[in-house]
Amino acid sequence: MAAEEDSGRPDFQEVALPLLAQGDTEWHYGHFDEAEKLYRQVVEKFPNRPEGYNKVGVVFADRRDLVEARYWFQTALSKDKTYAPSLTNLGNLLLEDGKLDEAVVYYQMAINQDPNYVPAHSNMAVALRRQGRYFEAVRQLKRSGTNVMGNLGGFGFRSPPNDPRIPNPTQRIRRAPRNRPNFGMILMFIIIGVFILVQVLHL
Repeated sequence: MAAEEDSGRPDFQEVALPLLAQGDTEWHYGHFDEAEKLYRQVVEKFPNRPEGYNKVGVVFADRRDLVEARYWFQTALSKDKTYAPSLTNLGNLLLEDGKLDEAVVYYQMAINQDPNYVPAHSNMAVALRRQGRYFEAVRQLKRSGTNVMGNLGGFGFRSPPNDPRIPNPTQRIRRAPRNRPNFGMILMFIIIGVFILVQVLHL
């Protein structure tokens, strides 16, 4: 696979990662055009790797150009069909379209490729919650290591951070509105409480 063939090349570490980090910084400060230019440089310099394509796709997803975003995510997968961030992001597009079953399939594909990829677990939990599969949603959040009570409201398009010092702009979560009661969440909390009580009492 192309990504594996390039993985040992020092120039990817020396050239691409700084460009991706710079792109994330520009994105963080709202300079979206500049971020896209930097991500496209990665595509041009490393056309056989998925990272740059995926990042450009995230730019289009946040611009709400979902058709173009899908093209870039699919192109990333044409370079590496096992690339979990792009599998997850395609799942996100399906989730936004309300195609929950298909979204779950893509999240599971991402998890199969990278069991430790947190966004796939947390975004699958969102899809499962919307399907009413609350216990399974909680299990996914536990596997992701994220906050069970705070991460079932929304999801975001993801790509792996390149520099831990820089907040990853693609990890912003679209949360559920807070101006009215979320009865689905209330029901979920009740179910979780009963589940915990049963476990404690061994009923």
